[in-house]
Amino acid sequence: MASSGSDVIIRGEAAEEEVKTQDVLKQVQGILDKLTPQNFSDLMKYLSELEINTELRFRSIIELVLPRSYCPASADMCHYLMTLNVVSEKMNFHKLLLRRCQKEFDNIQNKEAVQNEEAHFQARRPSLRNVTLIGELFNLQMVEEANCVVSLQID
Repeated sequence: MASSGSDVIIRGEAAEEEVKTQDVLKQVQGILDKLTPQNFSDLMKYLSELEINTELRFRSIIELVLPRSYCPASADMCHYLMTLNVVSEKMNFHKLLLRRCQKEFDNIQNKEAVQNEEAHFQARRPSLRNVTLIGELFNLQMVEEANCVVSLQID
């Protein structure tokens, strides 16, 4: 069955969009690799020039930031990303980030205890990073009374 010209154009546009997304993510990865409090302003200027304008790009950036969330500059970067304009009013970085942190926190709470101490430490490392990021976001007043903050306050 032959495909119509419009199908080819749509696939071409989708492939082009995927290439743009991968390029943006590589640049964001480079920014994260260099991110320190000293060069934060310069890197955020560079970040603001990137086309971070789709939900996929926001979600992918969150996945890049979360493993590095032990660094306060990562929370500052998240705070900065909140200010970027997006295509849709329903979608914003703040909501996506909080949902992802909440999901990660809930997953941590639901995991079974690990017998081996080293395996336990390895399993807890992502949770410690997530808690650190939540704390930094709380300090920046990006998180209010989310379930994970309330749980942390009780524990």
